[in-house]
Amino acid sequence: MINFVQIHLNNVKNCLHYVLFKMFFLPIFLYFIIFLIFTYPLIFQFSSHLFTEGGDGYVYIWNIWWINEAVTQFHQVPWNTTYLFFPYDTSLLNHDYLLLFGFLGIFFLKFLTLSEYYNLLVIFSFVGSGFTLFLLANYFSKSYIGSLIGGFIFAFSSYSFAHGVGHLSLISLEFIPLFILCWYIFLKKPSVKMGIISGIVLFAVFLCNYYYFFYCFVIGLIMFIGFIIQKKSIFIYLKKQYLLAFASFIIAVLLTSGYYVLSMLLLIKSDPSKDGGHLPQGFSLDLFSFIIPGAFWRFNNLTESYWSNLRGNIVESSVYLGFSILIILIYVWIKRKELFNGKIWYWWYFIIIFFAVMSIGPTLHIFGNEITFITELPYAWLERIFPPIKLGGTPVRMMIIVTLGASVICALGFKHLFRKSVKTKIVGILLLFILLIEYLPKKMPSIKVVIPEHFKYLKSLPGKSGVIDISENKMTGDRFFLINMYYQTMHEKPIATGLISRISKNVFDKKQEILRLIDRKDFYILHKDYNFRYIITDEKTDIKSKHPTIKEVYKDNKYKIYDMGK
Repeated sequence: MINFVQIHLNNVKNCLHYVLFKMFFLPIFLYFIIFLIFTYPLIFQFSSHLFTEGGDGYVYIWNIWWINEAVTQFHQVPWNTTYLFFPYDTSLLNHDYLLLFGFLGIFFLKFLTLSEYYNLLVIFSFVGSGFTLFLLANYFSKSYIGSLIGGFIFAFSSYSFAHGVGHLSLISLEFIPLFILCWYIFLKKPSVKMGIISGIVLFAVFLCNYYYFFYCFVIGLIMFIGFIIQKKSIFIYLKKQYLLAFASFIIAVLLTSGYYVLSMLLLIKSDPSKDGGHLPQGFSLDLFSFIIPGAFWRFNNLTESYWSNLRGNIVESSVYLGFSILIILIYVWIKRKELFNGKIWYWWYFIIIFFAVMSIGPTLHIFGNEITFITELPYAWLERIFPPIKLGGTPVRMMIIVTLGASVICALGFKHLFRKSVKTKIVGILLLFILLIEYLPKKMPSIKVVIPEHFKYLKSLPGKSGVIDISENKMTGDRFFLINMYYQTMHEKPIATGLISRISKNVFDKKQEILRLIDRKDFYILHKDYNFRYIITDEKTDIKSKHPTIKEVYKDNKYKIYDMGK
């Protein structure tokens, strides 16, 4: 009897190990290897370079640094700062912050450098996105190989590599499939436990990206309505046994995401954005971008005549789904009576179509040209129904949900192709080959981590007074503001400028006030009234001739640092 029990326990243990290996370690390892291959030789620059082209990547490095600095050094919540736009207190509630990984950085920065932690997050975002989509696809398709392919499509899409240039929050996709999975399980069998888990995972989405939080809200609403239609009862979830479960979800959301959403909306009302957000016409998907590879494809020179004419920022507009995926979507729809074992698959198509239409924006663009005879598309209606979406103004980003839905359906499609006849297997292999070619990315950018000597010296200078940098003739250029935010993480002193995602009118006006004083070189006023102390100039600029009391404390062949005193 004892031997029988021991054998049974060993079998259970071996089974658990197998499931853990198959469902956890193997997918993660596979996506990690694909990341290494697609980004080679990036991994060998892990400690010496930043996995970004600069630009907005500097903002996320600053975000991580500031959250750690605020919590560990100043013992304050990081929603406000005086370290940008000094000496004013600036709210960061509407800033694209990536709070979740910022808080995790408090632990990781104990044994990783700031650049290494940033690079780790880039890798985690690609690998984690593939893994959670694999879990979602496997739940619905019950196909291991098909789900692995689905995870690949989602994690290594053109969207991810386009934003891999420095938009860390936009490649942090890993919690979106996880929320959809938890929410579906909750709707299928409501419970207090799954209600709380769904609310917490939704909060994780919110802490990564505000856009994705809204997208998850829309998907959750679509699935909720879908369940009501399927069960043919509008009051199905008002039954007594379900009320406590839904109450647990609502309370979890209100105590987490709800608090911050309300705070953001109140801030927007009291201090609106200076520019009202992006203009959606410049951040909309061109109709043929669904199938024509863009600027971040390995062989982008073959399609340059197309993507070079797209409107707006190429990072945003050059996003494509893929010809092979479109074929799979059509194939699965044709075979729907044979493949669909539940109405949820119709919901996936509805989600894909809804977000695809919305990603086109308020007006139609074809080959970079606006089609003027179509005056208004459904995205314009969405703006009227939900005005806060105007703060984003980037409908093209909804393409990531199109990719997500397509990834799940592709898992089902490849399952069917690989399990049928030899002919369908050959078709499946051919489509998989085309998919790999379509998804080959161009080389991912990186920049070498260099600490200029004058910033090393600035770090050693006493006090936490403000720093004015006039070493470049680009005081109004975003690039100058961004690089200064990155250098601030080295010298750790407040700076006069900066760049945040959604700058309010109040902050903008205060920034312009300081810039006008800097432009007029009113250093005494800046020192006396605004508590600035240090000035950085280029080597040729002379301040002492007009301001003899200001002390020069550093000089090299490029830069000078002046000290205006305490």
